[in-house]
Amino acid sequence: MKQLTVIGIGNILMQDDGIGVIVVNAIKNELHNYDIMAIIGETDVQYCLDNITQDDSLIIIDGMQPLSLPGNIQLIELNPAIKNEAELGSLHQLSLFDALKMYYPDIQGFLIGIETAQISMGVNLSNQLEYKFQQICDDVVKIILKIKKQFT
Repeated sequence: MKQLTVIGIGNILMQDDGIGVIVVNAIKNELHNYDIMAIIGETDVQYCLDNITQDDSLIIIDGMQPLSLPGNIQLIELNPAIKNEAELGSLHQLSLFDALKMYYPDIQGFLIGIETAQISMGVNLSNQLEYKFQQICDDVVKIILKIKKQFT
């Protein structure tokens, strides 16, 4: 059986840019209860690559450019997203996604993108994401558990 691995990426010093890291940190114990590995990747591409294999089913959680309302969640199939990164709304389409394209071009999984409100220097989430934070975490866990059922 493939290992389901969740990676939170982003820069926690840039407000909503760190939402992927902050969410994974908040839900990692719950994921562990379901035998799902949670990795706090932040912006360290090498650390992320060192903790995954081609056989993993990967879920990346990251902030995305807003398409509608801050806090909305987008679920995007990972492999096509990596191949069409120009259309990807992730704030980190360079770096981890480029490395995955190079080292794990056939890796299976999803990107869970959380629409941001504000990207600027600061260690706190924007008011919009802070207000919705618990609901975002709850929704992300539901999505991950639904994905896990597909891979088991």
